[in-house]
Amino acid sequence: MSRTHSRYHHGDLARALVDTGERIAVEEGVTGLSVRRIAKELGVTPMAVYRHYPSADALLTVVAQRARERFARTLAARPGVGAGEPLARLRALGAAYVEVALEEPELFSVAFMPVSVGPPEPDSPSGWDLYREVLPASDGEELQAQFTFAWSAVHGLAVLLGAGRWTAEGRAARIASTLDLIETAIAHRAGIAPGGAADAAGADRTL
Repeated sequence: MSRTHSRYHHGDLARALVDTGERIAVEEGVTGLSVRRIAKELGVTPMAVYRHYPSADALLTVVAQRARERFARTLAARPGVGAGEPLARLRALGAAYVEVALEEPELFSVAFMPVSVGPPEPDSPSGWDLYREVLPASDGEELQAQFTFAWSAVHGLAVLLGAGRWTAEGRAARIASTLDLIETAIAHRAGIAPGGAADAAGADRTL
């Protein structure tokens, strides 16, 4: 116990546990992640871990959250995501989502690994934050519906491509056609023409 307290202040160990857990998971995969492994890496006892996190799942939940926030920051920095016409940004965000998932598969796997408890506070930033800025709906059920559709489509595509469901040669076409469908469906539902203006049929639609 004295060894643990001599090396870390209370908050320092809590942060170090998450930092180390994320590093192990990203470098070696989520199967190698455990409280015992993280504790050993830091030179502390498993009991020291449980002074900060009530269960293994509580710690892994925060590790996953850290990875999701890192994933979201990476998306936000990609070209076309942060500025421009909303539907163009929506397309850029979808493309970035798939690209980053394929470029950093370990990070993607950690970010969305299954956990049984929710994080103590919302992700910051989050994928929801990014999509909320580019989707045409106002707050409410319609915004949630558009977000669920757009996110599910690109996330599912990223998982399928990452699993090798299609050849590398066919990836670009799959990604483009999926982004076309997302953009067309969202624009139609919101009554927005491809150029960004509201069409006559959808101009009075309540979102």
